[in-house]
Amino acid sequence: MKKEIEYRAIVDKTKEFSLTASLIDSATILHDTKGLPKQIIFENQRYDVKIEATQDSVYTVKVDGISFEVEIKRPIHILVDELGFNKPKIRSEQIVLSPMPGHILTINKDVGQKVARGEKILTLEAMKMENTIQSPQDGIVKEIFVKQGETVNKGQKLMEIR
Repeated sequence: MKKEIEYRAIVDKTKEFSLTASLIDSATILHDTKGLPKQIIFENQRYDVKIEATQDSVYTVKVDGISFEVEIKRPIHILVDELGFNKPKIRSEQIVLSPMPGHILTINKDVGQKVARGEKILTLEAMKMENTIQSPQDGIVKEIFVKQGETVNKGQKLMEIR
């Protein structure tokens, strides 16, 4: 037996419903002169509807005067979600680069030490001004690419944090 194609409707980003062709076919849809749905009869209930596309696959649907934001996910989008391809990629490591040319005054962390996001990890002197370089994330110092007293260029690797 062939599996019925399934769509998902996400209403107001909180409620999710499964839609199939047989469910849609069980409703009677009355259209206006432009061919747009104006009434739906479902399970002996009549609903006045107005549907407006706001962006790709997202619609504003008014049912009996009450507005809902509805996102329709097609089967390919459901598969992409299930496989996790749409999730943001989180890097577990971060290379800290020098924001400008300068001279390393102090290195405040050693390899293997824990570091918190925003914590001072080293001081860079550039144009006779001290610049604090902070950790971009929580983690552990994996590698230090520079030494105290070393001159560095803009974009040069300073430290790796995991």
